[in-house]
Amino acid sequence: LLRGLLAAGLALLESRLGALNADPQLLDINCHRWSYAPFLQAYGARYGAARLMGLERDPWYLQPDGLTRADWARHYAQLASASFLDADPRDQALPEADLITLFLPLILPQHALRWGLPSSRHDPIGLLRHLYGLLKPGGQLLIYSGIEVEHLAGLELLKALGWPPSAAGPYTCPLRQSQQGFSICLQA
Repeated sequence: LLRGLLAAGLALLESRLGALNADPQLLDINCHRWSYAPFLQAYGARYGAARLMGLERDPWYLQPDGLTRADWARHYAQLASASFLDADPRDQALPEADLITLFLPLILPQHALRWGLPSSRHDPIGLLRHLYGLLKPGGQLLIYSGIEVEHLAGLELLKALGWPPSAAGPYTCPLRQSQQGFSICLQA
């Protein structure tokens, strides 16, 4: 199962992204449990000594197994030789990145509320501006949404910011042979 998930995750990144700089810095925002940290690290390692950091804005959310998102994220960070911060990325001094991933971006307020993000912290424009400012020249920002309405809202937001995506559209998993979500890629 883990190999299948690793392959599916790598397939998503390979289908959407261009090559990364040597020894890349990767940031993953809103990483939740971060069970996919190993595939992000494996992808970055294709380009040298990758450094992966995950951040979760709601780390104390209690999972059904009694552990928090932070508990799980720290576990997966250790497996992937990565670092994890339980923080909002806008409140941290973060390194410039070659790749920033934002899975489940919570663009629409109703989705942010459903995930437990306080409305006072819901600022998708501010978050995207901050993340885009962290990209190294040639760096890439990958936004992945599980539902079309969130994807379309993301495209509208980027249009309002004047940032044309380098790639956007539905993603079909090669392993499952079915559509799994939608992605947007921006390049600095």
